[in-house]
Amino acid sequence: MALLEGLDELVLDALRDIPHPMHQTVEQALAIIQQLKPPPARGSRTSAHDLPHAETNARLLRMGFPHVQLAYDGLEFDVQVNAC
Repeated sequence: MALLEGLDELVLDALRDIPHPMHQTVEQALAIIQQLKPPPARGSRTSAHDLPHAETNARLLRMGFPHVQLAYDGLEFDVQVNAC
């Protein structure tokens, strides 16, 4: 977790609300987001039908996570690598 502190962008697996042995739930992803406190955060939704996109984003907003949205197929963002 220490390696993830201070990230500008965080993309997490958040496949469903029901526990699954291979994927995080939305609640588990939100717990990590609360711990790391990244500026924007998007939980990735792969091929599950369990999380309707617009409804889940509205629920995240109601839950007090306006900076968290589900990712979507085709989502792009710029990645800049800092030279150390």
